[in-house]
Amino acid sequence: MAERMETPLQLASDSVYDCLCFGCEESGLQIEAQHFCKRCRRYFCETCVGLHNQLFKNHVVLGKEEKADWSLAEATMNYITQCEQHPGETIKMFCKGHRRLCCIYCLHSDHRWVW
Repeated sequence: MAERMETPLQLASDSVYDCLCFGCEESGLQIEAQHFCKRCRRYFCETCVGLHNQLFKNHVVLGKEEKADWSLAEATMNYITQCEQHPGETIKMFCKGHRRLCCIYCLHSDHRWVW
């Protein structure tokens, strides 16, 4: 009779979740996320989303029933915040002189004198 082999991930945890709550994970807990904030790009459990929503009333939070949109929202935000000139770099600043969004490399090469 064949024995069932457990993977290291299964041995380390009783449960496997698609997404863990950001706040709980920071505290060393593994709680399944029930919500995703499009603005923060973070996942939250029922408890933490309440705290998040008190602080950030204007953020759009997707619930578990909209889970199919979570990865799309995250991928869209990742695309929007990437520098066009320096792939893999995140937009960090806005240059008033050139009226452009720029990453840290743009700042040093093209925008250092117009801030």
